[in-house]
Amino acid sequence: MRMVMALPMLMTLARIWQVLHPLMVAPMLMVTVSSILTISVLMLRAQLLTVAALIQMVMVLATVMMLVLPTLPASNQGCPEVQSADLEKLDFAMQNVRFRTGSDQILQQSYPIMDEIAEIMSRYPNYNLTISGYTDNVGNDVSNQALSENRAKACYQYLLVKNIARNRMSYAGYGETNPIDTNDTPAGRARNRRVEFKLVLK
Repeated sequence: MRMVMALPMLMTLARIWQVLHPLMVAPMLMVTVSSILTISVLMLRAQLLTVAALIQMVMVLATVMMLVLPTLPASNQGCPEVQSADLEKLDFAMQNVRFRTGSDQILQQSYPIMDEIAEIMSRYPNYNLTISGYTDNVGNDVSNQALSENRAKACYQYLLVKNIARNRMSYAGYGETNPIDTNDTPAGRARNRRVEFKLVLK
């Protein structure tokens, strides 16, 4: 009799797993569901919960899951998608974080831009930040490589001061490689001198 009563519960559990498993979304949500079910089964064994009550509990849990799952972006493992406005700010920062000529010193006019990046990092705790420095082709390869890395590091250090955790950021310099414009014009070289900021899902 108890086995017959448990069949709807088992079918519901199978349905929950069928939805969750291929998506692999929201690990914390998975842990929560697993904990609730484990505690419920233990209560059933200790006769603190009837089979009928357990079935009702699972049915409610299944209903809640069906309502919550559509709001979780499966492509992002259940983490919030980065808003387009924030991606635009990161793209803007790439061309507008300025340094003293030939130096890794961030100009004061760029502080508000760096502060916005810190705010973005605070809003997306499930993301890390990669900071990549680049130069134009003026000068020798060795000095350009060093300058690009030092500028990326300067941005990294600025964000550290803004309380962004060290383990959420990485930086690297790539010198004059990967230009995004021609180096034959002043405007093109200005675009190639940049620091890129990219959010990466943990």
